[in-house]
Amino acid sequence: MPKRELHPVCSYPLNVELPVTMINTCSPRTYESMLRMLDLHRIPVPETVMFRKIPISTILENDEYVSRLLDYFRMGFGEFMAKVEVGKISREELEDVVAGVSGMSLIELRMKLFERFERVSANNLRIRLSGVYHPPVVSRNYVVIDGAHRTVALAHIGVDEIYCWFLDIQFWG
Repeated sequence: MPKRELHPVCSYPLNVELPVTMINTCSPRTYESMLRMLDLHRIPVPETVMFRKIPISTILENDEYVSRLLDYFRMGFGEFMAKVEVGKISREELEDVVAGVSGMSLIELRMKLFERFERVSANNLRIRLSGVYHPPVVSRNYVVIDGAHRTVALAHIGVDEIYCWFLDIQFWG
């Protein structure tokens, strides 16, 4: 059975500089979230953005958070938590997925990790049912600025290339 083609909720010419506010036209929540992330990391908002199609493998090679979250999601929540509880996955390893895990009780940790799994599951289902997705925002070093859970869902579905908003900035997450 052939793969179902997935589409971004909006489409623009590829690899052409556009005003960064075009993200807001396509997806206001993505735009607001991107602004918060850039502000949090004290990175000025660039004036332009490009709409690009990139291999999802490039993101997985460069974004440790997305890559790790995908590995955990593929494992399944029950198996994943069993490995956390017996120490096969250390709290240090989890620090990339949930900040501040070292001081959390096991119940708090379980709830925080379950939230991450639920976000990926909800995105996975929504994308599979609708066939469309909101393009993530990606930096020039292929780290996802906004849309990590969508990116994990797309990778889990098996998409090879994704449309994204490409900002010409370095970002380390």
